[in-house]
Amino acid sequence: MARSGLALLASFFLALFLPLLGFLDHRGAEAQTGTETWRAGSPTYRVLGIDRSTVGSLRLIRIRALMLNAPEQTWVVLDDLERWPEFFHLFSEIRPVEASEGFRRYRFSVRPPWPMADFESLVLVRSSPEERQILWNIEEGAMAGMFGRILVLEASLQQGSEIVYESFGSAGKRFPAWVVKIGLHMVLPGVLGQLSERLQALFPGPQAEGP
Repeated sequence: MARSGLALLASFFLALFLPLLGFLDHRGAEAQTGTETWRAGSPTYRVLGIDRSTVGSLRLIRIRALMLNAPEQTWVVLDDLERWPEFFHLFSEIRPVEASEGFRRYRFSVRPPWPMADFESLVLVRSSPEERQILWNIEEGAMAGMFGRILVLEASLQQGSEIVYESFGSAGKRFPAWVVKIGLHMVLPGVLGQLSERLQALFPGPQAEGP
């Protein structure tokens, strides 16, 4: 059971938000929308909504978050996967293992947030700069078969960029309550905060003052 939880956390860091997959259950389509929550003491990002549903044999989670930086700046940081360990703290290494026109394949090493050996997953990534979209598919590891995308959009109502994260996984998997709690209350705020800090460090300016 503990191994399943650690694998879930690892998958999150492979695609920015995956631990919230543990937040899914089998009660049918549900949504948390309009939950505009500022990070306490540092209003540098906002969670716009968390939507979750079960579609046939798949479960879908969609997370929307607002960053203060322009979409072009947010995209530059997210598309440079090999540098994620510099600011996403629980990555120990991201190694490219294969590259061809239209796709890249990486070996992700994730360091758990407690004493335990690193563990790895092989992830296929297709990047589309024109659409500011990253498609990902976990090919090897405990969460093999999961897939989804990260999309960077213009913020609709105010300055900044909107990140849309979507993931699909087997609807038959359930995760323990402690994984859900860690993903929702610790991992998601931590990752959004680390991304925001990276953006402000690389692109200081008026956008860092708050919307």
